[in-house]
Amino acid sequence: MKKAFVSTVTALVMACSLGACAGKQEAAAPAEPEQEAAATATATEEDGQNPIMNFIGPYACDRANVLIEADGTEGARVTVTWANDTSETTEWKMSGPFDPNTLTITYEGGTKTVRTFNEDGSVANEEVAYTDGTGSIVFTTEGSTKLKWDDAKEHVADGMEFTWNF
Repeated sequence: MKKAFVSTVTALVMACSLGACAGKQEAAAPAEPEQEAAATATATEEDGQNPIMNFIGPYACDRANVLIEADGTEGARVTVTWANDTSETTEWKMSGPFDPNTLTITYEGGTKTVRTFNEDGSVANEEVAYTDGTGSIVFTTEGSTKLKWDDAKEHVADGMEFTWNF
């Protein structure tokens, strides 16, 4: 009984200690005005930055992932990876200019590659299906950052909405 009492008291002391430590966490210091401005600033052509920088990163929808990257001062590189099943993926690579007024990337010369995999995960076959893909990607910022991909070559993603996934 004495051991049970000591164990209970020890457990209570430890719980109170943890609670006290959590309660002593100091609030973050307010951001300096310059730091706050940098955190909320947007990239623009006027300041020499590629405006696509406001939208770079990974996006996802079901079995498909989109990666947006900057290309120079006004362009964008886009990679779409789509898992067809456990042994096959399709990858599209495209690039084109980004219009900051319409939040649209337009591209020509997109490449589609289909890869099949062995059971050990190694690539069994890689075939370029075409190199003349065309289309556009339009961003929206209502609520959260999303994009819609209009693949004019195959219409593979018509109506799909990809959500920023960072």
